[in-house]
Amino acid sequence: MPALTKTDKSDNSDVISKSIAFFNRWGILILALVMLAVSVIHILPPFNADIINYDSSYQYFLTKHSLSDIMKLLPEDYSPPLYTLLLKLWTYIFGSSLLAMRSFSIFIIWGLIFLAAFPVRAAFGKRASVICMLLYTLSYVNFLLVPEIRPTVLAYFLTAACAIYMYLALFKGYHYAYICMTVFAVLGMYTHNVSMLAALSFYIVSFAFTIISKQKKKTLYFFLSGVVCALSYCPWLIVVMKQFSNVKKNYWANSIISSSLVIDWTYDIHFGYASGLVTYLIFIFIAIMLLIHVVKMRNCKTLNDIRKKFAPHRAEFVSVLYCGLMYVAPIITLILFTRLVYPIIATRYFYILSSLMVILLSVVIGKLFDTKLFLACIVLFIVSSVSYTHLTLPT
Repeated sequence: MPALTKTDKSDNSDVISKSIAFFNRWGILILALVMLAVSVIHILPPFNADIINYDSSYQYFLTKHSLSDIMKLLPEDYSPPLYTLLLKLWTYIFGSSLLAMRSFSIFIIWGLIFLAAFPVRAAFGKRASVICMLLYTLSYVNFLLVPEIRPTVLAYFLTAACAIYMYLALFKGYHYAYICMTVFAVLGMYTHNVSMLAALSFYIVSFAFTIISKQKKKTLYFFLSGVVCALSYCPWLIVVMKQFSNVKKNYWANSIISSSLVIDWTYDIHFGYASGLVTYLIFIFIAIMLLIHVVKMRNCKTLNDIRKKFAPHRAEFVSVLYCGLMYVAPIITLILFTRLVYPIIATRYFYILSSLMVILLSVVIGKLFDTKLFLACIVLFIVSSVSYTHLTLPT
């Protein structure tokens, strides 16, 4: 075999450099398109199921009414009107069969993949984007969401979108992000009461960050955005207070809330039957990363030494802290509202906030894990998805 000449080597290096440049530019888009296709294949079994649960049957028959009847019935429901109205418009185009109504949820899952591919990448980088896309595509939540015809499906997406664009507005200063976060907040408030309370907690956390960091201009922007949300919600406020009163008198669901149930519905639910394995391994990985940082700080004798050690990673830790608060704050808000105001929250509604856990987990892995642990997590998520899919599908 003849030896490569300098020209051949330069040609090979040009091909490699061009390939790297191509994937750096288009890799995320290609991966997103692949994930869109995989997401459809992944949800086909529950998508084609003939059974329908109680909540979905309620929404199914409500949507079959005329638009004028729906407008009369909506105030007697315990959910805001947006999902029902959008689904009714959807049936005008695609029909009112069970299959047609379920198909509306596919576009919501595609919306989550879009968020992971572009806004998450802009906010947290490529690694976080890849993990986020993978989780949103292979999540066990999709097995639960797609067969359901309920506002929680849309709220799952809108809550994540509001949080991501709020991060882009706060930390990146993108002007379009202020518009997007306001729009998604208002849409979420008109979709589900959990999204309404989540948006409130998002604004509190972000407003506090602007004050602590002494960013007066951003404080003003967030205040104005909050005012727009409040004014936009005023027309529905009188209706929702009546709904809350009806729920308090007649709501049938058990609203017992515990930390284990919250974890089940916001974290474990994404990994299905493999949740225990994934949970333990992720915690082990995080413990390894913390141990590495402790070892690096063993020579630190003063607080200034510790600050110098963490200085290069300050942005990463601030991102993780903010995302952690954006996950915890809505949970605390919902629990306080349920305990002190009205018992409107059933435990299963917490899966709406599981989209925030996906973002937090993606940021932790993408920002703090090294390449080996990052790749190990990808393999782990794929294996867990295959395992629960195998256990879920009939043999």
